[in-house]
Amino acid sequence: MLWSYNFDPELIALGCRKGFIPMATEYEDTYLLLLKMHQNRCILEFENLHISKTAKRRARKFDITIDQAFEACIDHIINYHEDNWLYPPLVDAFISLFHSKQSHPIFHSFEVWENDELVAGEIGYVVGSCYTSLTGFSHRNSAGTVQLCATAKILQKKGFLFWDLGMEMDYKLNLGATCIDRNIFLAKLLDSQHKILELHDDKNNAHNILCKIGV
Repeated sequence: MLWSYNFDPELIALGCRKGFIPMATEYEDTYLLLLKMHQNRCILEFENLHISKTAKRRARKFDITIDQAFEACIDHIINYHEDNWLYPPLVDAFISLFHSKQSHPIFHSFEVWENDELVAGEIGYVVGSCYTSLTGFSHRNSAGTVQLCATAKILQKKGFLFWDLGMEMDYKLNLGATCIDRNIFLAKLLDSQHKILELHDDKNNAHNILCKIGV
């Protein structure tokens, strides 16, 4: 793990391109930028994607958008997690990178809506043809699961090489993800940077995304 007092967005962007995950912590009345790289990385290759019948059924009541509520997602994430690493200087850097669409990586949010209420979502970023999840929230039963499944289907449709899910957790493995050694991950990340993909889409019903997109 690397650390710095400097939260310059360009430094954070460089860390992302090199395979580090940017986080923050509080230390002696100040904030530190942490650039973390797990020994093993959990990734989803889309041919292994598993979507349950329950997720498809419950998806009907949710709509999915991309980049329509980035800052609102951050606010919800901060309120949702007791152990939160989204400290103010890191949030400011993420917002700066989100609005700078010419930068690389490009920061994004996925949002889940129920009757026009934001009920789940996540933030992350694109490096080449790899999307990395950072953190998310869910205020409705199944909304988080639906968001994960919809995100996977959208990434697959857009031609992404793989989805970087960070550290291993059971719900990621249930989605079809596997854990690979850090050196293998870094080689895949480097390979993914030969092509830069865009990530945008219109508002769509989650059930349509899970069941009707021809991928």
